[in-house]
Amino acid sequence: MEEKLRSISKITPWWLVARAVAFGAAFWLLPYGWFLAVALLLYFIPFFQPGRTGLPFLALLGITFFVPASNFWMALLLSVLMFLVLGIKDLLLINRASASEALFFTLSFVMLLLFFGYFTNPGVPGLWLTAIILALAIFFLLNHLMFHYGGEELAPGRRAVGAGVLAFFTLELIWVASILPMSQYLQTGLVLVSLVIGTEMVLESFRGALSRRSGLLYFSTWFALVILMLTANSWSIWSSAGGG
Repeated sequence: MEEKLRSISKITPWWLVARAVAFGAAFWLLPYGWFLAVALLLYFIPFFQPGRTGLPFLALLGITFFVPASNFWMALLLSVLMFLVLGIKDLLLINRASASEALFFTLSFVMLLLFFGYFTNPGVPGLWLTAIILALAIFFLLNHLMFHYGGEELAPGRRAVGAGVLAFFTLELIWVASILPMSQYLQTGLVLVSLVIGTEMVLESFRGALSRRSGLLYFSTWFALVILMLTANSWSIWSSAGGG
């Protein structure tokens, strides 16, 4: 483990870390307008393949609009996301395929957490429209992931179908989770686990590496995690209904 950490420290440019930390610090300390200016400078300088991670960067900026700047831990998480964005864009991370998957899943986690944190019950106005917008964001980010890291040789239509099917099922799960009497963390976990497992299965299928055994393993893992989350929930509404 110590050797691995030393090797990572040798191949990771610390100025990349400094730029990511500057992004989080600017979000935490500066007015939002100044933060946006700093974020754009950090992304476009040096001006190298800005389109490579343009969509994830826009999603990251969208997230910053909805989270409180006073939250230190959110600022730290945003720094991690910016580290991945810049590392992939500037070709500074060696395993960019894994980094891009980590970026997509972390962006999805934050977006889902914000969604369920705001829409605490299905009666909040705008839930259905916002869920569709969130699913569309996931669709475009998934299509981007498949194009750059794992689907370059696939026809655009096939990538779009794969991303569309996953985004549609994610939308259905968001709607189901939003009406369940669960905390925002369990709701987020329920949708995120399904999205992660589904994405991994689709990517493996595109690479021709998905076997019946691995498919069964993915399904068993998903089933076990979903049961664990459903069991962990207090189900207070159902309990009170039964007691009455």
